[in-house]
Amino acid sequence: MLIGLEKKFIFVANTKTASSSIEQLLDPHAEIAIRRTAFGKHMTLAQIESRFAWIGDHLPFGRFLVFGVIRDPAHFLLSLYNFHTKDGFDGKPLSTKGVAFEAFVDKALAAPTGRVRPQADRLSNPNGRLRLTHLIRLPDLAAEMRAIGAFLELDERDLGNRNVSPVVATVEEFRPDQLERIREVYAADYALLANPPRDPRITALIESD
Repeated sequence: MLIGLEKKFIFVANTKTASSSIEQLLDPHAEIAIRRTAFGKHMTLAQIESRFAWIGDHLPFGRFLVFGVIRDPAHFLLSLYNFHTKDGFDGKPLSTKGVAFEAFVDKALAAPTGRVRPQADRLSNPNGRLRLTHLIRLPDLAAEMRAIGAFLELDERDLGNRNVSPVVATVEEFRPDQLERIREVYAADYALLANPPRDPRITALIESD
């Protein structure tokens, strides 16, 4: 989670959507930066508004570029599973090492909370003042971040590739009934993917690139 007061941007860090790479690019331009999950890196939009409500008293939230990244929910679950097979999670509750992928997905769909909660829960704030103004689909990340970099007048526009997940399971391992159920459980995510909020200033820069 990053807030640039001078540059007027708020980055909402969704999980497994290149947030570490985006932080690496924008961190030098953020007066407020929470980089560790334990301290609130992946706060929801509503939590950001609650914790930093004082910002809105000095700089209207409507002046900020508020953006995040979303990915296809099936790929989201796949990345979570693969990432948590890393040795660094051994012995921790989040570890998926030795857990069958099929069982992981079934459990996530039965109780889509915590790390497997729908991405829309983090990226939406229907009752608050702070609203997402620009949503990036993960496959479009490079072009989108070039445009955001240009909009914020940054020199550094190349994203690194940090916190890469190992390839353990693949999309071919989803059962057809699981994919159908993902469509139901993550319906709000698919709605955002189909009709994401778009900042016309960023869209114009992408089209002119």
